[in-house]
Amino acid sequence: MPGARRASNAIPSAKIAAAAAAELRDQNPDAAFVYLGEIDAAGHSYGASSQQYLDTIARVDGLVGQLLSAVRNRPTYAQENWKVLVTTDHGHTNSGGHGGSTIQERGTFVIAKGAGIPAGSVRDDVKLVDVAATALAQVGVAAPGIDGVPLNAPDDDPSTACARTSRRAWTKRASRRG
Repeated sequence: MPGARRASNAIPSAKIAAAAAAELRDQNPDAAFVYLGEIDAAGHSYGASSQQYLDTIARVDGLVGQLLSAVRNRPTYAQENWKVLVTTDHGHTNSGGHGGSTIQERGTFVIAKGAGIPAGSVRDDVKLVDVAATALAQVGVAAPGIDGVPLNAPDDDPSTACARTSRRAWTKRASRRG
C-alpha cells in the first residue's frame, strides 16, 4: 500500500530528530523510542543497492548523531546510565521492498552502546527479540518468560548456539570455495 507508506513517513526524519533531541536534552525521560522512517521508505522505493538508499542512510546517520549529542549534552549525563539501541525490523531486496523470507529481507541488525556492552564488539547471536528484553531490563522491568535476552546477559539458548555453529561452518565452507 504505497499510500500507507507515505502516510507513515509524512513527517520528515529531520523534524522528528530535532523534536526528539530537544526532549532527550531538556526533559527527563526514563526511555525513548525514536522512529526515523526515511531509510525504510528509500528501501521500498529505490532498493537496497541504490545510491538513494545509501544517501538516505548517510543522512539519517547524521540525525542519529544529533540524538546522541543531545544525550551527551544533558547536564546530568555523567550521573546517568544510558543504553542506546539502533535497529530495524526487516531488510530489503536490492530492487526494493520486502515481505518474502529471504535472508536479505529477514536480516536485521542491532547497534548498541551502554553499560555491559563492550565497545567495538561484534556478536552473531543477537536476535531482534533481544532489543525488547534489553530495553525492559534497562528500565528495571522484570519480564520473566519473554522471548529474548538482554544484550549484556549471557545467551544460554541452545538453538542459538546451534545456529552460530552452523553459520560458522557454512562460512568456512563458502570461503574455501572462493
